[in-house]
Amino acid sequence: MGYISRLFPDEIRRVIRDSNEASAQGSQRYVVWENQAVRSDYDFITCPCGDECWCKRNSCAGHYRLKEITFDEFLSTYVTLWIRPKARTNVKNAVLEGTPLNGREKEAVKPLKWLSGKWAGVLDEVRSYDKCGLCDPSAPSENHVSNGYEVNNLYAGKMWSQLFYDSLVPFDT
Repeated sequence: MGYISRLFPDEIRRVIRDSNEASAQGSQRYVVWENQAVRSDYDFITCPCGDECWCKRNSCAGHYRLKEITFDEFLSTYVTLWIRPKARTNVKNAVLEGTPLNGREKEAVKPLKWLSGKWAGVLDEVRSYDKCGLCDPSAPSENHVSNGYEVNNLYAGKMWSQLFYDSLVPFDT
């Protein structure tokens, strides 16, 4: 799909609506858990962009930014959002205690372990980023992500999208 800033607002609303309808029907119930995550883990800040930014030109009221939360809080939200209910405890134990994990979710462990060891610095970097996915790509989030863990699987993509909530979206196709 490319940069979301190339879409018209009505196209963005349609994509989001269709995605939300599909996710509400699945066993993961992404929409329910995402609403909980937004309330608990993010601050809504007034849009800091100038009038030249696409988001501001299209009535952006603000951006979501991760709060000063602990890694354990982040991990709890991560497993609730992205991991099947039956595997959540196993993923947490694999990340925090090194317990072996063989399920499909094992791909989540390596990036999350990396993040746990670098949490303070990554959190500072994430909190200093003041753009959203609708901003002009002149200040891309790649500069913030590229110095971190490489996005080499869907679970790493989900990790980064949770860190940069309204800038990055994980795609599994």
